[in-house]
Amino acid sequence: MESLFCETTIKSLTLANRFVRSATWMALAAPDGSCTDPLFECYENLARGELGLIVTGFAYVSREGQGPEGQLGIYADHLVDGLRRLVERVHDQGGKIAVQIVHCGDLSRPENNGGREVLGPSDRQDEQGNPIARALTTAEISRVVDDFGAAAERARAAGFDAVQLHFAHGYLGSQFLCPLHNRREDEYGGSLEHRSRFLREVYAKAREAVGGDYPVLAKLNLEDYVEGGLSSEEGVQVAVQLADQGLDALEISGGLRESGDLGPARRNIEEPEQEAYFLTNAVTVKEATRLPVMLVGGLRTPAVLARIHRETGIDYFSLCRPLIREPSLVCEWREGRRTKADCISCSGCFLSVKKGRGIFCIRKKDRERTS
Repeated sequence: MESLFCETTIKSLTLANRFVRSATWMALAAPDGSCTDPLFECYENLARGELGLIVTGFAYVSREGQGPEGQLGIYADHLVDGLRRLVERVHDQGGKIAVQIVHCGDLSRPENNGGREVLGPSDRQDEQGNPIARALTTAEISRVVDDFGAAAERARAAGFDAVQLHFAHGYLGSQFLCPLHNRREDEYGGSLEHRSRFLREVYAKAREAVGGDYPVLAKLNLEDYVEGGLSSEEGVQVAVQLADQGLDALEISGGLRESGDLGPARRNIEEPEQEAYFLTNAVTVKEATRLPVMLVGGLRTPAVLARIHRETGIDYFSLCRPLIREPSLVCEWREGRRTKADCISCSGCFLSVKKGRGIFCIRKKDRERTS
């Protein structure tokens, strides 16, 4: 267990332990994506829980790239003051925080992004054949790449300790990699070299914006778990490409909305052998790149994580749903007061969101109402 609570570094970033709060949509930002008092309070509570690193919920880099309601924004300079206050609240509690930046691509929602046109790698229709997304032109792709760079620059200006590029879970970076979503025939489609071009350009632009000393991380789907989607073999090649460019750490995930039971947030993790369902992929990336690797996916028991670290060298352990229920979980593990997360992986938290209330554990709320 001691190995989980030792000090580590990622480039210039020193972390107190190996626990990461994986990016989670909080649904608490204002309609324009700006920070709110409830959002500040949520991150302040997480920082009190003594996590090594907190990664914010995904922040959209382009106005048309917003997905769900209440999503954090980082698309314009007027948002920086609020983001700076968010960082200060976390730092005041001794925490470290990275911002995850994203464009939701053809999963953007006009009802939330001001009615703007939905854009993705390729044209997309619903089951009735009605158009729901238009393919980006090459000029628009260049503009979105620039938007990622500008967002990374804002992240550094706001004082975030790192920036994480979101290339997973069926959002725009993931869409470019996935043959089911990317049917282009130009330099951004077809071969893996072409399908991964957008990701490489985004990384290069972000690195240019923040400089060589600032930690740039990425969250990457290594496999889509759908027929015709990104394969693990291709995912490893993309990880190697990013590592060769100078990326500082990778969080390994997988699955799309179409992946069903093999999606990013799998349900009913009840036994230790069900935990760490992306472990094989994470180990493969660790061996292929030698980058610091963050493992996410059904992590519930610190004894299991200590064994994984000892046997595989996986560097960090990312938690999502358990921290929605118990923001102080890592602190309680360190103090020996808990041996397992209380989260049962029902995923009810993702269905709980109501306007202005944010995401919460429905089991915990039910218990509070009946106690």
